[in-house]
Amino acid sequence: MVFFSLTSIGDLSQRFKRELKEQYSISEIQNFLYLIFQNLMDLSQTDIHINPGRKVSCYLVDKFTAIINELKQDKPIQYVLGKTEFYGCVINVNPDTLIPRPETEELVRWILDEAGGYSCKIFDIGTGSGCIAVALAKNNPAAKVFASDHSAEILKVARENARINNTNVKFALFNIILPETPDVYGIWDIIVSNPPYVTESEKAQMKKNVLNYEPHNALFVPDNDPLVFYRAILEFAESNLRPGGNIFFEINELFGRQMVQLLQKFNYQNVILRKDINEKDRMIKGTKKFKND
Repeated sequence: MVFFSLTSIGDLSQRFKRELKEQYSISEIQNFLYLIFQNLMDLSQTDIHINPGRKVSCYLVDKFTAIINELKQDKPIQYVLGKTEFYGCVINVNPDTLIPRPETEELVRWILDEAGGYSCKIFDIGTGSGCIAVALAKNNPAAKVFASDHSAEILKVARENARINNTNVKFALFNIILPETPDVYGIWDIIVSNPPYVTESEKAQMKKNVLNYEPHNALFVPDNDPLVFYRAILEFAESNLRPGGNIFFEINELFGRQMVQLLQKFNYQNVILRKDINEKDRMIKGTKKFKND
């Protein structure tokens, strides 16, 4: 008779730490473990700590082995698991969509502080995974939220994220650089966007897990025209954002002053440049002037 010894949570955790300690910090590894156990076994941090002797099936051991191998290749944990959390929402992600950042949560908080609880029409341009639109719709059910992206494949992810979070976001295929989709034309109270804003020359400073896995067309802009998407959105907003309405952008910290000037050039007032939690200029808001202002 052959006996098989099952691996325990504690044993698996130790193996995980041992194999990844040269590549990741202790805090990163611990966070990975919490996320993996939560996603694969629905275990909380407390469950992990008080049940280190709990046995793990061979199937889960194989899953852990596959995850370790992917993390050794610098693949982001969000892509490994296929999901992440954003502003209280579960957001599916894949290599076609950017991984939502904490800075973008700060942008959502700002918009909700301005419009939370109010009935308003919000348009998220370049929605990607849909994280901004879904979070706004979930946290302000009174709002009518619309979102667009240039890719039908990306919109499939965004629509699924709206569904799993029980939100009623409307989506349309729309390329802001070649605006030919009539569905998005209308008068909006708020326009928001987190467009590509990393310059090509900044690639050398980026981590491999971003550069090798996240979609470049959602990240990078040419060095000679880094504000190309903001300008296109502001041109669109000239006819599609109501006077007195607000526009919100996530921005490259290097171009805060230029973004203030750009909004003012397009006739926006009360322009506010806001720093993120790391004291970097990462968000901007402007209010569209009335014609007589």
